[in-house]
Amino acid sequence: MGEIVVVGGGVAGMTAAICLAEVGRRVTVLEKTDRIGGNLCAWKRDGCLIDNCLHWLCGTRRGTSLRSLWERIGMLDDSTKLRKTPYFYRSIGYGGEIALYRDLERTEREMLLISPEDRKETARLIGAISALRAGGSVLSRAAALARYAPLSLGALARRFRHPLLRAMLTDYIGSEFSSLGLLFAYAAYLDGNADLPSGGSLEAARRIEWRLLSLGGKIEKGSRVTRLLIDHGRVHTLLCANGRAYPAETVIFASDPHVTFGKLLPMELAPRALRKGDFGRGYPTVSSIHAAFSVDAADLPFTSTVCIDGRAGCHAARARGRMAVRAFDHEPDFAPDGKTVIQVMLFVDGEESDAWIALAERDKGAYAREKKRFARDVTAALVSAFPKFKGSLALLDVWTPASYVRYTDAYRGDYMGYVLEGARLPLRLPTKIKGLENAYLASGWQSMPSGLPSAARSGERTAERVLLEAKAGHPERELRKSRVGY
Repeated sequence: MGEIVVVGGGVAGMTAAICLAEVGRRVTVLEKTDRIGGNLCAWKRDGCLIDNCLHWLCGTRRGTSLRSLWERIGMLDDSTKLRKTPYFYRSIGYGGEIALYRDLERTEREMLLISPEDRKETARLIGAISALRAGGSVLSRAAALARYAPLSLGALARRFRHPLLRAMLTDYIGSEFSSLGLLFAYAAYLDGNADLPSGGSLEAARRIEWRLLSLGGKIEKGSRVTRLLIDHGRVHTLLCANGRAYPAETVIFASDPHVTFGKLLPMELAPRALRKGDFGRGYPTVSSIHAAFSVDAADLPFTSTVCIDGRAGCHAARARGRMAVRAFDHEPDFAPDGKTVIQVMLFVDGEESDAWIALAERDKGAYAREKKRFARDVTAALVSAFPKFKGSLALLDVWTPASYVRYTDAYRGDYMGYVLEGARLPLRLPTKIKGLENAYLASGWQSMPSGLPSAARSGERTAERVLLEAKAGHPERELRKSRVGY
């Protein structure tokens, strides 16, 4: 059989390639950068490693469908150590602090201590989270979904009186996101199904790359596809900026869909939802601004992720004065002896992302100055919250939505895909590209909510579709069916 060419070496594209190589298909992945993994990446600054993506991972518990998929593609293997943090994240402010602990009863006790007047709403929330855990009854799960599916995190927060509890609920990813995103993620964490793989994004990407190469798949780095040769409804050759041409029997487009359609393929071939723009109202894009620092390990007063006050810049209105701070004290190799890396993240909406992107394109000097101002504001907020940082805090890097556009072609700097607001039903983009006989789509944007699990499952589904349509099974292996849930 002919060559299957995958455009894009992110998690979706690599998963599709691995699933096809497993059954003996000839697969080549074309990746525009010099590395595999897409947003699953890390880079060095001043002797420290900055991890862009893998701060926790859904699907780490053995026996789950998602864990099986991670093992299949090499994301996790028997040698991968998993760190179990004491809490999902901790929120500080309004004269107190509260965490989503690994012990759900402790979370409930502390919520009640902080705000006895929110007793009824707290009981409902804790009950819903318990129902969404593995082994929860069908009826209790259905009741939880019926109660919280219509609510955004902002609407859920407004049901509570205490400002710290409100902040805790919107610290997760902002107020517009569906409340089920937080409830499902925390339930997975409680079940030991959202832990932290050692080595972070860089090691995970290396394991995935090795897995494909070990199966005989090929990876061509530095191969940005710029043009397609199409004849009689089939893509037969892909031309790259480096002058190379790749003939193909089948093509899987695993690049950002907004690159696939409009740059590589005509927009009229795009799924209807993409042609309408941002899926219409109710499905916003989201990105973030980041800053990484090194700090003396002895001065670190927290572990895992904490959320604190600090607006830090005019482009971070969506964060509503809150920022997430992530400590990498669990990775001693990420920093020199005696040091630890911490990273700050502030969520921004599509309009704020556009402002950063436009500034970077219009005036590089002004863009650099705005990043410096952001770093100064973040530094001040960190020192205010943690005075011990004053003498040892050192800036490593700042990256913005414009950085994601530059390195990954991310639409509006969005590395998460469209997010699901409360009271909205998830949308899914089709796998097959209409109008082309041999072209398929694999992307974390295809289903909601997005992220690494959605990207991997998209790649798996696309590989299954390719094999089924080609009637190319394997005599010793039955195709796996994708399943919903962690």
